[in-house]
Amino acid sequence: MKPILSVIAASLLGLVLYFGLFGVVIDKPLSVGIFDRVYSQKRAYGQALDKPKIVLAAGSSGFYSDRCETIAEESGIPCVNLSIALALGRETILQQVKQVAEPGDIVLLPWEYRLYFLNAEDMRARISYPYIVRHEKSFLKGLGVRRSLDALFYFDLDYLFAALLETENYVGGKRHGFDKEGRMTLQGDYRGHTAEVAAKYREKVETAGSSAAETRRIAEMVEPPAGLMEFIKWANANDITVYGLLSPSVDSGELSPEALDKMRAWFGMAEKGGFLEFKGNLQYPYTCFFDSREHLQEECQIQHSRVIGKGLAEQVRSNSQPED
Repeated sequence: MKPILSVIAASLLGLVLYFGLFGVVIDKPLSVGIFDRVYSQKRAYGQALDKPKIVLAAGSSGFYSDRCETIAEESGIPCVNLSIALALGRETILQQVKQVAEPGDIVLLPWEYRLYFLNAEDMRARISYPYIVRHEKSFLKGLGVRRSLDALFYFDLDYLFAALLETENYVGGKRHGFDKEGRMTLQGDYRGHTAEVAAKYREKVETAGSSAAETRRIAEMVEPPAGLMEFIKWANANDITVYGLLSPSVDSGELSPEALDKMRAWFGMAEKGGFLEFKGNLQYPYTCFFDSREHLQEECQIQHSRVIGKGLAEQVRSNSQPED
């Protein structure tokens, strides 16, 4: 019996050390921790805003392409941009919204098209799991049992050595670009990615094609994106308005009509909100983009956000009109 108890005790101790090491002590400050630092700033700003407010959330397209500063000016409603990176995954992005959105608020989801169809296996290879385990442990319950275990046992020696190297570089003064002072507006938008800076990426963007082609994958989907319907049900129960809208894309590609129909149906499940549509489907020439086919450069980011702010303001006014 004693040998068995010793094995059990050793195993339990190993688990405690493992979870303590990767869940509390070890971090990758340049590739994982950076997202906690950026999100913490955005969350603090959003939670301090008066109600009602706009909460915008997507991947990096929302960070670079949407400007809450401008949307707030055009709509007259305060706005916080929670967008950081697509690699955090749908569930994490929606959980972050739940930490900030309150009854009466408006949630805007201008998701990249890939965010609709990326699955759990796709996200495992990214940063979602280490981010949740190290910085947002309460999000584990939203993953379900199997994926929570997958996240908890994500780590290995390669991760440990990479984390130690990143920590050494961070202590030595190396910083992620998002850490630079003045890189974000007060509302959490990326700024400083001007047309002049974008010039060095011009050939890359011109040859990348259009993300609009990815809408064909959405058209093939049988079920809504995992987590979206649950989020809409939560919003309905908490008197929160939810609008889906298109992500900006290069105008050389055509959006799938079947995909648009599915987006309308999915967001149509919101008791307040739906699917916001705009003339031209928010498509622009490639010269409007920064360093990828999903990131608008600053001048176009502002113009794009004026369109969204005005469209949202019109929708809010329309919704407030009494029915005949």
